Amino acid sequence: LGDIAVFVVAVFLAFWIASLVKVLLHEEVLPRLALADGVDHSIAALTYYGVLILGLLGALSAAGFKLSQLSLLLGALGVGIGLGLQDVVKNFVSGLILMFERPLKPGDVVDIAGTTGRVHEIGMRATTLRTFDGADVVVPNGALLTDKFTNWTLRDRGKRMDVDVGIAYGTDAALAIRVLEQATRETPKVAAEPAPAVLFLGLGESALNFSVRAWTDEFDDSAIVRSDLVTRLYSALAAAGIEIPFPQRDITLRAVAPEALGLLSLRGGARPEGEAPTEAGG
Repeated sequence: LGDIAVFVVAVFLAFWIASLVKVLLHEEVLPRLALADGVDHSIAALTYYGVLILGLLGALSAAGFKLSQLSLLLGALGVGIGLGLQDVVKNFVSGLILMFERPLKPGDVVDIAGTTGRVHEIGMRATTLRTFDGADVVVPNGALLTDKFTNWTLRDRGKRMDVDVGIAYGTDAALAIRVLEQATRETPKVAAEPAPAVLFLGLGESALNFSVRAWTDEFDDSAIVRSDLVTRLYSALAAAGIEIPFPQRDITLRAVAPEALGLLSLRGGARPEGEAPTEAGG
């Protein structure tokens, strides 16, 4: 019982010391250093697990485990990995790779398998995303290495906004482009570089199709900036007297021969003129 008590106390101390070191690094040491985004998190996490592993080894030693016994334990652990812990080890190793290579970091906006959200935490087993709906999505680290994902803010936080605009036939295309460009440049938080662009995409079924493309420097503002941009584009077109058409079709009716009309009437159950109604016999 004495060895078990020593082991339990040592494990508790290992977790406590590892957590204390992690907090001190996060709050006292690393903020004072000029580190790139995400590096402080990787250093703190790796230090935490390093101290924890050393503490667990110390706990085993304090409980009286010898090196030969540890070898047997590691061998049994290897068998367990071979039988059913492959995914756990895979995710653990993937977490280490993510911390070193840093293809994503806390605060990044990513799209993983159709789920878009902000990286909340990168753990050793899984990464947690906070979606814009407020849900927390847990993604195994192994999936981040084997599957493709999109990081919208890896190198910078800019985002391009595309707004498709249809304009009525008969409108001066050059005038429409000038109006759209001016409204785009006057929209707050639309970036000057890259410069906004208006493209004439082609002749649609009911409209001349244009695409307004503009950038904003801050990804988090892109939804609000796009809404403001659409509002200003609509107002500018209305002020310039440029019509935004709705889908429409031209239908041409041709003359139908009287014989055809009579045949259609008979099929529809109508009686020719002058014919008396028939009564059902009983």
